[in-house]
Amino acid sequence: MTEHNETCDCGAHEYRSIKPVARWSFSVLFVVLAMFLMKSMFINRILSRAEAYSTCGMYNNTIRQCKKVLAIDKSNSHAWNTMGSSYKSQGDIEQAVRTFLTAINIDSDNRVAHFKLGMIFALEQNYKRAIPYFEQVREMGPETDAELQADPFSYYKSALDMLATCYERLGKKEKAMAVVEQLKTEYPEHAKTAGKTEQIKESQGSY
Repeated sequence: MTEHNETCDCGAHEYRSIKPVARWSFSVLFVVLAMFLMKSMFINRILSRAEAYSTCGMYNNTIRQCKKVLAIDKSNSHAWNTMGSSYKSQGDIEQAVRTFLTAINIDSDNRVAHFKLGMIFALEQNYKRAIPYFEQVREMGPETDAELQADPFSYYKSALDMLATCYERLGKKEKAMAVVEQLKTEYPEHAKTAGKTEQIKESQGSY
């Protein structure tokens, strides 16, 4: 029987030294994965609670829940968007704008925040300020099927619709008609585009 000592360079020693390291690495990976899943589940639970409060019009509670999520994950777009919408529903437009701007600073591809900022300014008839946000949504392109399954509202299609209105109100008829034609091409079933081009042409010179 072969004896093994500390100076022995046979493969058995190497195998025995690697095995504990591999076991330790797997344990660390398992713990990290478990913590990530627990964190995601915890955040989703809080967001579900926030949505429930929002549905009931309890916006202060909604905002409080969103702040809990952001304390854990500052980049959570869903929490920022929900909180911004809650401020808007409360009539605190200034805070809503600040919230959506923060959301965009953290994630420049936050389609929802861009759209909702555009809507805030459009409703205030500040069309010039609204247009860049709608244009940003336009630039992002249509939502994927997965995105529409999660949220069936198409911010892209609605942004095009609002862009046409904003350009029209500012007297920029050519740009308005170009957006309407894009809507007709991409969404031929979109009822709001029916006769829109003709309406814009008829209003030529009325601004």
